[in-house]
Amino acid sequence: MRFLCAVAAALATTLAVADAQEFRPKPARAGATTQSSLAPPLPRPRPSVRGERERSAAAPAEQPPVPPPCLTALSAIAIVRAASVNQGACEVSDVVEMSAVMATGGGRVLITPPVVLRCAMAEAVAGWLREEVAAAVQAIGEQLHGVVSAASFECRPRNRIDGAKPSEHGKANALDIRALALTNGRILALTDIAADKTVRDALRRSACARFTTVLGPGSDGFHEHHVHVDFAERRNGYRLCQWDVRDATDVPVPRERPASAPPHMSSR
Repeated sequence: MRFLCAVAAALATTLAVADAQEFRPKPARAGATTQSSLAPPLPRPRPSVRGERERSAAAPAEQPPVPPPCLTALSAIAIVRAASVNQGACEVSDVVEMSAVMATGGGRVLITPPVVLRCAMAEAVAGWLREEVAAAVQAIGEQLHGVVSAASFECRPRNRIDGAKPSEHGKANALDIRALALTNGRILALTDIAADKTVRDALRRSACARFTTVLGPGSDGFHEHHVHVDFAERRNGYRLCQWDVRDATDVPVPRERPASAPPHMSSR
């Protein structure tokens, strides 16, 4: 009996020691992942607004276009501002945007939309509108209010044909005109056979005298709905004046429009 009590006491002691060892925290093995390491990482701190502002301030600002030499003189007879022209292969200096010219009798002749031209071309257009165009309109008892432009600077090949020579439009050296606006609200389209032929004849003569190229109906099939003028330089000073001023009594069969021609719009 005494022996059994001693065995029972020894067994109890052994179990207590075993229980204590079982619930003792075990050291973590090398490379083992603990519960705390599974927590999501903290987000990166947000950049300071001050730093962003400093970087923005450091970025170079876009420089305004350099005023061309003609700007001061041209400003006396037209509403102009310096323009910047740099599109692909077309980079032109001494360029202005012109939105109106001053009429000799006072007031303004609006150009809608405004046109972008190099200095020499802008001066020629302003002079033509102020003098010859205004006079031609006054000859029929009307006053010139504005000009409806079709195209000025545009970086593209001639007549929009791939592989063709560069257009004078790509040199800011050409202007396409659709119509004149009169102060009484009338619109006089330059290629309209119903428009006053006296005016259109006078416009053709003066345009061919002032510009080196004039193209309109009857020229090449690309200018049946507008008139093109430019200052192209050619050998021996050659000039090109091709604009048939037509009316309802002498309208010939129009030349076949080239297959490569785009929809009716400014082309050359």
